[in-house]
Parts: sequence; structure tokens; C-alpha cells
Amino acid sequence: MLTPREEAAYWAGIIDGEGSISIFKRRSSYLLFLRISNADRMLVESFRDFAGCGSISRQRKRKDFWSQIYRCVLSPKATLNVLLKCFPFLRVKQKQAILAFSFNNAVGDCRGKGKKISSRELELREEFQRMMKKLNGRYRATHLK
Repeated sequence: MLTPREEAAYWAGIIDGEGSISIFKRRSSYLLFLRISNADRMLVESFRDFAGCGSISRQRKRKDFWSQIYRCVLSPKATLNVLLKCFPFLRVKQKQAILAFSFNNAVGDCRGKGKKISSRELELREEFQRMMKKLNGRYRATHLK
């Protein structure tokens, strides 16, 4: 049986190797997510148990000879809770976690909830998303005007 500290260290290693911290845009909402993907369904289910919630799905196989991949996606609140527990042990994803905390502090509950957001707030959220994509290596620089 692992202590809570040992368990957090274990899951930090899984997040570093198999996880993705991202800011997803849906309409006018920008949402923070943590996703773990792995071929071992039991590992993905154990991560959901550690997080206390999460949605598990199967990723579509692109080639017949590839293994089936399972994915657990956490809500923004659960993402922050897991990152807080695991933060001291993160190595690869530590910068993304810091950005996730900054994003949460700057915009809080960033779902639109039918409210109109200012252009400044929208720019701030877009900038956080760009920074996260850059940290994750999925950033494409566009030409400046």
C-alpha cells in the first residue's frame, strides 16, 4: 500500500510520460484539461480513481495492428486538484502545470456560461492557450501583421 505522497509521485511519473495538460477552446470557453492515454485500461481506470472522477473513452485505432488506447480526461477542477497533488514530483510537465495554475488564477472559472466576455479577456485566454501549445510542442507561429 502506497502512502499519499508515494501515490502522488507515482501518478506524477505517469502524467510526465503518458499525460497531456492542455487548454481547450469550445466556442467562447477555454477549459483546462488533463488527459492520460495508455493501452492498459486498468492503469487508466486507476488514474480516474486517484483523481476521484474522469471520463474514460477508447481512442479509435488508426491501424489494425496498433494496440487499443484508452484515455481518461479530467474536468478543469479535477485537473487542478491532481496537479496540486503531483506538482512536487513532476519533471517533464512542470512548466505546463505552472501555466495551468496561472491560467486558473487569471481567468478562474473560464466557461462562458452565456456571458459576453470582453475582447481583452478573450485575448488573455487565447494567449494562455498559445503558451500551453508551445510548451506542448504543438505551436505553429503565424506571421505577424
